[in-house]
Amino acid sequence: MSSHDDRSTTGCTYALLPNGVHTFTFTGRSPTALDEFFAILTELLATADPRTPVLRYIVDVTDASGQAPINEMVRRFQRLETALPQRPRGRTAIIHQGNIFLTLANTLISTLAPAGDKTRFFTLQEREEAMRWVLGDD
Repeated sequence: MSSHDDRSTTGCTYALLPNGVHTFTFTGRSPTALDEFFAILTELLATADPRTPVLRYIVDVTDASGQAPINEMVRRFQRLETALPQRPRGRTAIIHQGNIFLTLANTLISTLAPAGDKTRFFTLQEREEAMRWVLGDD
């Protein structure tokens, strides 16, 4: 899957960090970024070891420039949950520009996230905190 990383026109890059965190970065270079993200994520979930308790993700949408609308992302996550019900739980930190209401967003996402999944929003300045949270187990 590392072939996703080096195309300059890709809308979403993917990397697996040594600590096991899957990172996705929306580049703002392609209107198909959301499609690319879900294609990679679907492949990850479909091939994950079912004994893996939690898959950890950092999704950086700071350069998405409106190409990753949260409502569409939530809709697609719900479809993915229906398509792949037997999958590891997810723990996702979403890094953004800081121009959304964090408290409201974090409250909303927790009610919309699939059962067992945890998602939180962090600003670009909170990247280190996001990594600590995504590696946590609370």
